[in-house]
Amino acid sequence: MDPRLELYLLESLRQGETGAFLAIDPGITEAFLDEVTAVVAAAENQGHSPVLLCSDRLRPVMRRLLASTWPSLPIISFQELSPHLSLDPTGVIRVDNNQPAV
Repeated sequence: MDPRLELYLLESLRQGETGAFLAIDPGITEAFLDEVTAVVAAAENQGHSPVLLCSDRLRPVMRRLLASTWPSLPIISFQELSPHLSLDPTGVIRVDNNQPAV
């Protein structure tokens, strides 16, 4: 995930009765889901098993957001990675929300 997008999402986290949620425009949510779909599909078409990496604070929100579209997509926080693991990025999730924060 693009670091600017991740920062924007972290700043948009709100706590509700049932847990954290993203207080973002529905259009940005749709663009995010479209971008995840494109990046995951491209990685799978290249024979890769994609994983979404994000901060530990975003992980549960990302899981709920992506559960219906990508129920088997592993979502892992950077904190869960072994320091000895070598990653091969195959794509980056980017969304332009036309605001200075992103």
